[in-house]
Amino acid sequence: PVFHALNTISSVLSIAGSLLVIVTFLLFPQLRRYFARLVLYLAISDLWLCTSFLIGESPAPHYTKCSVQSLLGIFFGLASILWTVAIADSVRRVVLACDLSVESRHEGRLHMIAWGLPFLAIAAVLASRTIGPAGMMC
Repeated sequence: PVFHALNTISSVLSIAGSLLVIVTFLLFPQLRRYFARLVLYLAISDLWLCTSFLIGESPAPHYTKCSVQSLLGIFFGLASILWTVAIADSVRRVVLACDLSVESRHEGRLHMIAWGLPFLAIAAVLASRTIGPAGMMC
């Protein structure tokens, strides 16, 4: 019960923060620059990841909810990590390498990596049929 309560509280707070980032991005067009877009993609990933945390357990034998939770968690968990790495790499390119062409040259590639690798992970999990209940989470 304590872990479930902490999970719920932290997920709701994270969803609120993600929604704040998304709404701010939409309301202020002057903020729609490269790094703000990267933060937006991270916020979208975190929003869906925390939504998957709130789904909760599925009673046997109905594991559809469990499968959805697993797929969302795998996809958006990995996407969140990859968008964080993308932000860090972009900052490194601008600050250390003085590469100011990051926006024009790398954003498309970042999308392919940050959304493509999680898609491949989902494909691997579905191909191996390893989705199932694992305690509170799937």
